[in-house]
Amino acid sequence: MKIILNSSILDINIGGWCMLGIAGYKIIECINKGNKNIIYKAIREEDNIAVMLKMPISNHPDISIIEMLKNEYQISTEIHSSKVVKIHGIQQNNNRPLVIMEDFAGVSLQSILNKRKLTISEFLDLAIEITEAINDIHKFKIVHNDVNPSNVNEINKPTYIRNGHFISGKFDQFQCDIPYYALRQAIIGLIDHLLTERKEKIEMWKNKLVDVLDGNVQLVVDYIPKIEKIIGKQSNFIELPIEEIINRIKIVFHNFIKVLCDKEHPLVIFLDDMQWADLSTFRLIEELMDDSDIKYFLLIISYRDNEVDKTPPLCLY
Repeated sequence: MKIILNSSILDINIGGWCMLGIAGYKIIECINKGNKNIIYKAIREEDNIAVMLKMPISNHPDISIIEMLKNEYQISTEIHSSKVVKIHGIQQNNNRPLVIMEDFAGVSLQSILNKRKLTISEFLDLAIEITEAINDIHKFKIVHNDVNPSNVNEINKPTYIRNGHFISGKFDQFQCDIPYYALRQAIIGLIDHLLTERKEKIEMWKNKLVDVLDGNVQLVVDYIPKIEKIIGKQSNFIELPIEEIINRIKIVFHNFIKVLCDKEHPLVIFLDDMQWADLSTFRLIEELMDDSDIKYFLLIISYRDNEVDKTPPLCLY
């Protein structure tokens, strides 16, 4: 008797075990192998249905890995969404749990990115799809802790490939009184990225920012001290009433975003937990959406509707 070893079976044997022992399934290929678990495309022999199988790599997995897979199965039974892979069941395969999932004939984002770049149109469509999928998961009070190209999504990767920027921020229930809280986080993340670029590129951004910030440079430095590493030290800012400061920061952020996004450097901003956002942030977003001069810019926001009551600014929009 001769056995033809395809790539997935060979990969399995390198890991120290053989998938030929899975009764009732015909293995087609390995589609994802992590540090702890492995996923295969397979055919269920009893009804000839295509499925995906997920199980621990080790012959004798740690109890924590077993419990994690069982918990994953239990959570999946509570989610009802066309955008989330359905779980058919779970069974024991020797010492390992075997999770049986639907095979929706898809391919991982990672495999696509390994072959080619995404177009702007593809990226935007994908970003919307991923946001909707995550929103469906959040509706069931579940947080996905491992969104990546292998299980679909890492939407900042294609933006960096195209010399663009993906920045994100998260509002906080206990920081609702701080204007532009999440946007400030996002800008700080962008500054960290800009500081990794070549000196001449940093100088280019410095000139652009100083020009667009006009007489409000020091105000921005006071609000986001890290930006001083790009634009340098500035003269002291004249003290103003808090309302005037908030309004000026809004103008600054508006112009800041406008100068950051162009054909060569598209900008994507993701703001999470908008149910805790302040009114100033909503007013800024409204102005950004109404500004026809801003192009190559995508704003993605998410909120948890189960945490929204009649008082937050979100209800006004």
